[in-house]
Amino acid sequence: MKKDFEVMLVEDSRTQALKFQIMLESHGYHVTVAQNGLEAMNMLLNSQTSIVISDWIMPEMDGSELCRAIRKHDFGNYLYIQTSGRMILIIRQKNIKYRHLSHLAMIYWTIATGSM
Repeated sequence: MKKDFEVMLVEDSRTQALKFQIMLESHGYHVTVAQNGLEAMNMLLNSQTSIVISDWIMPEMDGSELCRAIRKHDFGNYLYIQTSGRMILIIRQKNIKYRHLSHLAMIYWTIATGSM
């Protein structure tokens, strides 16, 4: 299934980021990677990213600070889901079709629980 939206992965561990990026790309997602929340915000200002998957604990700007920063900017309506205590899924609702959301939820759960 070809995905018509971009996923941003925010992860300070290069090893984890690469593992998650490979998994997402193998499912047809276009992936960009930021190493922390501050870098992610700078990238979001110039992109049409539909989904952000972020680590919760990072240097410079952590996941909760990233959520607050996204809310302060006019990026559209976002949905925030934190399930594992270590990652957060941020979705720009207007760009996501239900079938993509359910597919991404499966991938996200695999990543968040480490059952890759």
